[in-house]
Amino acid sequence: MPKCWEMAIPLMHAGDSLKIYCPSFYAYGGEKKYSQFDSDIIEPNSDLLFSIKVLECEETHKHLNYMNKKNKNNAKI
Repeated sequence: MPKCWEMAIPLMHAGDSLKIYCPSFYAYGGEKKYSQFDSDIIEPNSDLLFSIKVLECEETHKHLNYMNKKNKNNAKI
């Protein structure tokens, strides 16, 4: 996850939309990455622009962990 997401997402709430401009040092820096959505490559030192919308979210880690356990998902926060 790019550093710019780590900085922006905790400030968002359900229904919020945000466009995030990430200079390369807050994105992936000098690291070459493969896109998660298709076969594109994100070149080193690339500035990126993300459009994010939070559809729903929970306020506490306890609730998320409870829901993960209930749905037999081993992920833990």
